[in-house]
Amino acid sequence: MTDITDASTSDLDPTAVPTETTMHPYGSYRRRIRLVNAEPGLVRGGLEDDFHYFRVAVRHDGAVVTAVEVEAFRWPWTTCPDAGNQLQLLVGMPLSPRCLAVGDHANPRLQCTHQFDLTGLAVAHATRDEHARQYDAEVPFGSGRGDSPHDVRLWRDGELALTWTLQDFGCTAPEPYASVPWRGGFLRWLVNLIQGIIDFVKGL
Repeated sequence: MTDITDASTSDLDPTAVPTETTMHPYGSYRRRIRLVNAEPGLVRGGLEDDFHYFRVAVRHDGAVVTAVEVEAFRWPWTTCPDAGNQLQLLVGMPLSPRCLAVGDHANPRLQCTHQFDLTGLAVAHATRDEHARQYDAEVPFGSGRGDSPHDVRLWRDGELALTWTLQDFGCTAPEPYASVPWRGGFLRWLVNLIQGIIDFVKGL
């Protein structure tokens, strides 16, 4: 047993700044997003992971967004709670099944990414007849580090929907994701993909 009298002063000082970052080389990072058509004209959404917890309420009249309300419970930066004020720019936008449509009505660079994306998903959910939708993401420790591949998974409503293999800061499988530019062009590719799917469904 170590004698506490052998400890240095810095070891006993609760205000001392650690010289090394604590690492936990195991487990997974997880995030859940849940969307609910709570009542006619109201969609509630929540996003939670290790260091974020936000909830939004999107009100609408069946055609356009009439109000956006945000609650912040856990956040990493002091500016996060007030970022919800910028979401008022979305009031008046038409409902759209495309979650990225919010970017047509407010500059994403001036928004809190998590609250903005959650609101976009809530707006899209307002166009669906289903009561609830839930997304669960799992990113294993070490993803994007070193040479070892790691599988990142996404579940939708409890069913595995996508699995990406990440290695060396990039996606190596499956296609078409492995060929997509993850920096500088990813959103443009995604918008075109989603719009193509919407156009296809409309043509059925």
